[in-house]
Amino acid sequence: MPFVMRGREYLVALKAEEAEGLLTLHTLHWADELRDPHAEVPDLPGKVEATAAEVKMAMQLPGSRAAGGKKTPAAKKRARSGSAAKGRELMALTKAELYEKAAAADIPGRSSMNHDQLADALAHTGRGRRKA
Repeated sequence: MPFVMRGREYLVALKAEEAEGLLTLHTLHWADELRDPHAEVPDLPGKVEATAAEVKMAMQLPGSRAAGGKKTPAAKKRARSGSAAKGRELMALTKAELYEKAAAADIPGRSSMNHDQLADALAHTGRGRRKA
């Protein structure tokens, strides 16, 4: 299964450790690491259909809180970046376009910011912006 971390996609194997109650991801590096799961685990169940409730819960997971009731880093970033529509609009712009908007808004430190930092700073303009 593909897994994305820090903007890079990795091919990983998802393994359930029943004794410890953990799910682990193992990064696959070589083509010979790919195997038929039914050959490796003979009692592996066949295809299972998800219920409507399970699908609904899975669709809500990306915006939900992590285990323990704490917000995930991505959820915290979304909460800080203002309205979802404004955030999507800004993230769709190029870094050059964001820089132009940041210059017009007189955002301090803009010359050393990356794309995401510029978008975040622009999302916060007009809401009690901090002066550097």
